[in-house]
Amino acid sequence: MAGRPRRRARRRPGDGPPRRRAPGPDPGRFGKQPALPHRPLPGGESPLRAPLPGECEGDRAEAAKLLGWSPAKLDARLLLLHAAPAVLDALAARRLKLGHAELLAGLPEATQAGTLAKILSDGIPVAALKERIGGFALDLSAAAFDTTDCAACRYNSSRQAALFSEAVAGGRCQNRACYGDKTRAALSGKSRAHA
Repeated sequence: MAGRPRRRARRRPGDGPPRRRAPGPDPGRFGKQPALPHRPLPGGESPLRAPLPGECEGDRAEAAKLLGWSPAKLDARLLLLHAAPAVLDALAARRLKLGHAELLAGLPEATQAGTLAKILSDGIPVAALKERIGGFALDLSAAAFDTTDCAACRYNSSRQAALFSEAVAGGRCQNRACYGDKTRAALSGKSRAHA
C-alpha cells in the first residue's frame, strides 16, 4: 500500500469504486480577489469576494447566480467598491452603517475621507448625510453641457438610486469638480461658436 493515499488504503473489498466529487466551479476561482484587500461587511458578506463579471466572461447574471445574489445586489456591491478604503474599513468594523457607505461611494474619494471623519466624530445619521449630499449635489437637468455620458457615471445619483437603498434623489451629480469642468468646456465652446 506504500505510495497510495490513505483513503484508498482503507477501502475494503466490495466497497466499489471510489466516489468522486461532482464537477462544479472551482471554489478558489471565486474567492478573495488577489489584487484587492479583503474587507468583510457586517453579516460576513464581502463586496470583494464577489466574482467580478470579467471572471464569468462578462456575465453578471452568472456571477450573481454563483453568489446566490440577485443581479441588482451584485451591481450594488460592485458599485460599493468605489468607496474609499477607509470607508470600507469603517463599515467592516461596524463603526459605519451600510447606508453611510452607499452614500459615500457616490462621492469622489477625496471628499469621502473628510466626510467619513465628520460622520464618525459627530455621529451623523444616514438621513442627515443623505440630506447634506442632496444639497451639495448639482442638478443634471440644469446642466449647460450634454449629459449623455453622465447616465453611466458612478457620481450620478440616478444610478445609485437604482441600486442602493440609500441614495440622493435622482438626476444629481455628486462630483462638483467634474460638473464644473464640463460646464466651463461647454460655455467656452458656445462662446467660440458665437464669436
